[in-house]
Amino acid sequence: MADEDPKKAETPDAHVTVHGNMTGNIIVGNENAIQPRPFFLWGVIAGITVLFMVMIAVWGISKMRIGPGLIPAAAAPTSTPVPLGVWKVDVFDNIDLNGSPLATFTQPAEANTEGGYQVHIESQALRQRVGGLPDSNISLRLVGTFDFTHGYFEFHCEHHDGCRVYVDGLSWIEAWWDGGGGHDMVRDLSVGTHTVVIEFYDKSGYGLLEVRWRIKP
Repeated sequence: MADEDPKKAETPDAHVTVHGNMTGNIIVGNENAIQPRPFFLWGVIAGITVLFMVMIAVWGISKMRIGPGLIPAAAAPTSTPVPLGVWKVDVFDNIDLNGSPLATFTQPAEANTEGGYQVHIESQALRQRVGGLPDSNISLRLVGTFDFTHGYFEFHCEHHDGCRVYVDGLSWIEAWWDGGGGHDMVRDLSVGTHTVVIEFYDKSGYGLLEVRWRIKP
């Protein structure tokens, strides 16, 4: 019997190994050399990238200032406007302006001949106007907006008991104690509208509030 061809004997048998559901090239040869292309890794990376971009977009939208035509912001609460030269008066049944007012009303401010305004309130007359107001331990707050010319203004307060006066939130007169007296403050004011707040309490007895201001000559 003739010997086999030595070249044929030296050629190893080819083995083909195919892994299930593998997408890639099939290599003829050693089965350990066959590797799939990692398309699933690219899919994971793409998914993470998209998710990251969505998170950045959501964060950016949350930082945007919402303008007209988009989602409107909640309206800020507003109070009923009071015309220039009119007092809004809140009356309380305690001496500390605490709680809800027992009564609220408006009244025109009285202009004087010296470039300012004046207010005069007595507790007895106030009780006739506001029903249920006690004979003692009462307080009130007057708020008004007025036109001022530029100049040096003097505020004067006659009171029994306590009195406080503010202009644009700045304290001008602070006499918040029992008893009577008179106090003055002079300061420069710019031309335009300014808000005047007057607070008063009457602990007992005769209650008087008188505030006036004028422009100094």
